[in-house]
Amino acid sequence: MDVRNNNGGNGQAISTLVPYIFPSDEHPSTEGELREFNYTNRNSDLFIQLCQNFRKDIKDQETLDVLDFAEEQCKKYRGQGFVALDFSDSLKDKASKFEGTDFPKKVVVMTDVYCASAAEYFVEMSMSSSKVTVIGRSTMGVNDYSDLVIKKWADMFSLYYPISRRVQKTLNHPLHGKGIQPDRYIPWSPEHIYKDIDLLYALEILKEEVNI
Repeated sequence: MDVRNNNGGNGQAISTLVPYIFPSDEHPSTEGELREFNYTNRNSDLFIQLCQNFRKDIKDQETLDVLDFAEEQCKKYRGQGFVALDFSDSLKDKASKFEGTDFPKKVVVMTDVYCASAAEYFVEMSMSSSKVTVIGRSTMGVNDYSDLVIKKWADMFSLYYPISRRVQKTLNHPLHGKGIQPDRYIPWSPEHIYKDIDLLYALEILKEEVNI
């Protein structure tokens, strides 16, 4: 799986891939993630507007449900400033229904410094699976802060800024500015311009698995 140069997007889009990166006796982490959302009037309004624009091109029901939940929280807490939300129960509920797969037996995820946001979250989750090996360079390291909104002026200038942050960011292995370190580091070199060094290395790992 190649998430190099992938700067994220719809985090729900990876849900159909997740069963393939975990064996049948494992599931994604249920460790609670506490996030603070800055629900000022402006932030809430901008995020609702973003959700409404986003849903115009979305048909996936799970993604629409996530957008509905996000809008509900913005309306509920609008004007209250920082509000901490705990997603532990949601993670445990998903884990109880989760079914991994025994095939493929080995998965290689390729990443680099341009991997960010939803793609970076995918790498973080993948590393908790016993059948995944992450190779390449560290990710961008931006997921301590998330949920970007856009403030525009006169259709000429746009400011993108996050309205949520991990509460544990300074306590539990902060990612910001450091990124997720791969299992096997492959330094970038000029040879990458002519060859996909990462892909060749990934194929070698998979060949070892099947003893080719």
